[in-house]
Amino acid sequence: MDNNGWNNGQNQYNQNQNPYEQNSYGQNGDRGRNGSGSSPMGITSMVLGILSLVLTCCCYLLSIPLGISAVVFGIVSIRKNEAQRGFAIAGIVTGALGFVLSVTLFILARYLISTGIYGNMLNEFYHDLGIDYEHMLR
Repeated sequence: MDNNGWNNGQNQYNQNQNPYEQNSYGQNGDRGRNGSGSSPMGITSMVLGILSLVLTCCCYLLSIPLGISAVVFGIVSIRKNEAQRGFAIAGIVTGALGFVLSVTLFILARYLISTGIYGNMLNEFYHDLGIDYEHMLR
């Protein structure tokens, strides 16, 4: 109680008795366990997965570890029950897709090079342009 005899909304156990306060039982709405509302592992997974997909076209050897990392971060995020599972799921899907596409392109490129098909394709391409490809290699 204060000097005027009022208890200022507190009972004898120093508990706030404001009936309009909603967070008295630790209910944080749609936030994670730490209450911050962020999902760093899930967001990281999604970003790595998108990078893996984008880099599949030009840099497939870099895309492979990015895809694996996206899947790992996504699984860890789901295991930790982070707030926004959608980011983690998107990271797992895009990372797995980037990984599969990159490995497929890698195997296809190695096959085309080892059988000589790639050299024939280059020779035909340069021949159509009017450039002597065989002369360029010497």
